[in-house]
Amino acid sequence: MVSNQRLHSGHAATASITSRCWRLSAIAVLILTVLRGIRLPGLWAYSHFLFNYHYGFVKRGIIGELIGRCESPYLMSYGFFAVFSFVIF
Repeated sequence: MVSNQRLHSGHAATASITSRCWRLSAIAVLILTVLRGIRLPGLWAYSHFLFNYHYGFVKRGIIGELIGRCESPYLMSYGFFAVFSFVIF
């Protein structure tokens, strides 16, 4: 009977360690996935951010038009665009 209890407690300890390893692995994969997804927006997206209606109607021109009317150099900077992108996404 004693050997049966030892066997059961050994199995529970192994299951606990295995469960802990899977949990830590899942957390590590989640952290790596989030860190890979966090990056600065590209210059292509930044150029689309600045499109406006100066030469007529264009698709995606409303944000560039609104920012252009404010006439603030900071609002047209890449730094503002990066912060704006992180806030809305």
